[in-house]
Amino acid sequence: MFDDEKRKRIILLCSDGGHVRPKNLKGILTDISTRGITIVTVGLGSKTGSKIPVYEDGRFIKWFEINEKGAVTRLKEEILREISRMTGGKYIRANLNTELKGIFRDPGVVGKKIFSGGKDIFQIPLTLSIVLLSLGMWFERWGE
Repeated sequence: MFDDEKRKRIILLCSDGGHVRPKNLKGILTDISTRGITIVTVGLGSKTGSKIPVYEDGRFIKWFEINEKGAVTRLKEEILREISRMTGGKYIRANLNTELKGIFRDPGVVGKKIFSGGKDIFQIPLTLSIVLLSLGMWFERWGE
């Protein structure tokens, strides 16, 4: 039905940049890029950091801990920018005013076929819906 060789492959990575970095990140990203996969990174969180709440049945029960110390999430944009740059993708800083749908209209990210009447266009609203649902859940969780 679809010609997989001509399809644009995109990984949408929503993250704070984390504290875990593989030792061979450059090699991994080179491998991903040579397979024709682009990574679009979306930075979540704040640079100053915030505690991570733990919920049970929709209610806050405690702050997340590692080794009996409160864990904090901090946005590390430099790693997210590097991941996107090395795979030909883009970095987006997510905040309340961020419109992610614009990234799916960028021919440099999704390819030209989508604008020329290609049949793959259903994937854009599906991906956007998943991203917005994830962001909505994240903002609801952190807003309390």
